[in-house]
Amino acid sequence: MYLGISAASALSQVPSALALRQQISKHSMPRKVVKLHRLEDLFCETSTDKSMKLQVLQDITENFSVDTVIGSGGFAVVHKGKLEDGCVAVKKFHEVLEYKSFEREVDCLIRIKHQNIVRCIGYYAGEQKKMVMMDGKNLLVGVRHQLICFEYLHNGSLRRNLDDDYHCWSQWNMCYDTIRGICLGLHHLHEHRILHGDIKPDNILLGDDMTPKIADFGLSRLLEQGKSRILIEKKYGTQGYTAPEYTNNGEFTIKSDIYSLGVLIENILNNGQHTISMDDTLGKWSGRLDQLDASEKHTQLEQVRACIDISKRCRQHEPESRPVTQDILGSLGVDTSSLPVSVQPASITGMESMVQAEPSLEGETGRTSKMLQSESLLIANNKPRHWRWISLPDSRFAKYAELLSVYFLAISGEVSPADLCAGASYTVYLVYKLASSSCGLRGFVQTSSLRLHGEHTVATSKVSLGQEACASDSDVTYPVPRSDGWLELKLAEFTNDDEMR
Repeated sequence: MYLGISAASALSQVPSALALRQQISKHSMPRKVVKLHRLEDLFCETSTDKSMKLQVLQDITENFSVDTVIGSGGFAVVHKGKLEDGCVAVKKFHEVLEYKSFEREVDCLIRIKHQNIVRCIGYYAGEQKKMVMMDGKNLLVGVRHQLICFEYLHNGSLRRNLDDDYHCWSQWNMCYDTIRGICLGLHHLHEHRILHGDIKPDNILLGDDMTPKIADFGLSRLLEQGKSRILIEKKYGTQGYTAPEYTNNGEFTIKSDIYSLGVLIENILNNGQHTISMDDTLGKWSGRLDQLDASEKHTQLEQVRACIDISKRCRQHEPESRPVTQDILGSLGVDTSSLPVSVQPASITGMESMVQAEPSLEGETGRTSKMLQSESLLIANNKPRHWRWISLPDSRFAKYAELLSVYFLAISGEVSPADLCAGASYTVYLVYKLASSSCGLRGFVQTSSLRLHGEHTVATSKVSLGQEACASDSDVTYPVPRSDGWLELKLAEFTNDDEMR
């Protein structure tokens, strides 16, 4: 079974409206009616990879009119596209990028799914024929376009909200949830070997429920995987948020993102302002929390102290002194045992007005993880009398498979190598619980195997579903209890190398 994830958008709904654009002239003011489309109209009829129609993207942005611009940068301009059933954000690149790099990047963006990351909905890459006048002659020329479509978030950027709503950001729970969400989103990007490169309040967008979502993260991936240099007018990044090693040497690594994160956290703690002393920040929050009861104030003040400490550690001058996202999340009280381990991405190095990618990871491997829920697995003897779906009150998943009467246990799932990090090492685990009363497999030694890419099978050591270890069973792998009460049984290891692809 090949795992595929839907790329449906999370668009906020807006009332249907007739979009009109005024055209002002000296004698009259005629109005041009803009055709409204629904979300499904954007996609090509035969598309299986989320490719979109250029004409529809032009319609919803009024042919990329300056009136629809909602953001711009050194590499692209972002337009607001109006749909009958919502809105989208359409990024239009200033310069055409190498096609394979663009295609590879879009594929990566569409695969990234996280509640704290702005979702990529689709893309367009192609050529449009256009008649132009040249040397007194009409010539038909091809104009290349590269567009990426994202979900549109009505609450705008963190920067705008920090500037406009002081009272809201004087509430600690709002600040803490925002910091926590940003850290979760950045951890997810780093896990997928994506360097953001420009973490700042302008690139954090807020959903309808004020959930923070990281935006504008795709370009760094393009730089990382590009085979040629991309000329830019000035160094990538934003003054005040860029790490010293990038400012001084043009070197950008995972720890450079961490530095920017530290500055961003400082910014949130101080309601959009920089501060000379974080002691003043702590004193300010202590005063704001005076209206709470003693216990609640103590809890929230400890969270403030934790965020101040994180910000300081992230802004260390030496990159190796800065924490990784998993350490940061641990300091924020996130159960990191359920999170993937960060993988060290390749560095991006460059000179004054150019950036050159160095995608090679020769000799470097990392550890990462991918969770297959029980609904994604195949269970042998797929009959109602053998197993059923149940829910558990302390669960982070909606459904679990409860085995009722099984004489031969065979659970299988399949993951495409394209969904995994190239060159990374993986360990396969079975996560389960034993019923309070059971019989049959519990305690018995079984064998497990791993079939790589459907061709060759890797035999693993013997395994046991039960925890009772015998002295003579030194070659048997037993499950390890997790902090959440589940058991984790190691089944196999493999590396996602060239053989897998």
